[in-house]
Amino acid sequence: MTNPKTQVNKKITRVNKMPLDKPSSWDVYLDTANKWGINKLHALRQLFTTGAWLPPMLVPS
Repeated sequence: MTNPKTQVNKKITRVNKMPLDKPSSWDVYLDTANKWGINKLHALRQLFTTGAWLPPMLVPS
């Protein structure tokens, strides 16, 4: 049987090893919404209530 403290320490160590120089998927999602004029808070609210915000399809010219 493993020690619960050891399991928690392993999880904390894993989180601490995450690279800080790369943006998370949340950052990318919110930055993209913001570039399209959608407030970041509104994008998050929509994500958790009605679904993810998606940019409009580009129409070929």
